[in-house]
Order: sequence, then C-alpha cells, then structure tokens
Amino acid sequence: MKQLTEKQSKIIQIILGLVAGIGIWFSILVGSDSDSGILQYLFVIIFAAVMLLQRFLENKFDTKFRTFSKFWLIGLIIGLVAFLIYGFASGTMFK
Repeated sequence: MKQLTEKQSKIIQIILGLVAGIGIWFSILVGSDSDSGILQYLFVIIFAAVMLLQRFLENKFDTKFRTFSKFWLIGLIIGLVAFLIYGFASGTMFK
C-alpha cells in the first residue's frame, strides 16, 4: 500500500473531521425525532465510534490526528449553527 503524503493525510483528516462533526449533529436530529429506542442512542453510538476509531488509528500509525480533532470541532460548530438557523427560521426553537 502506498504511503500518503503529508498533504493527502491532512486533506483526508479534514474531510473525515467535518463528516464526523456534522454526522454527530445529524444523529442528534434524527434521534430526537424518533420513537425508536436505538435511534435515541444514535448520538452516543456515533460519538463512541468516532472516539474509538480515532484512538485506534492514532495507536496504529503512532501519530496524533490533531487536524482531524480540529475539524471535528469545526464540524460540530457548523452543525450547531445550522441547527440554530433551522430552529429560528422554522419557529421550532422555542416551542
């Protein structure tokens, strides 16, 4: 398997970090509207999976994924802002 360059590694970490952050917010939205017990715990499942996968890969490659962590937080902020905008625009924020 070909080794990734520093730039390729950073791009992959950025994309995966944003997807993880936005995915967590998506799981909150889907889980809160569901009557299914498993979907209500979707946030916890995705959060734990992201944390465990990140730690596993850091140990496997013996490096810290700081770029992933930074963009994971940015993804969470993007999800929060989108959630707030949607809530205010639809009038469901303070129902």
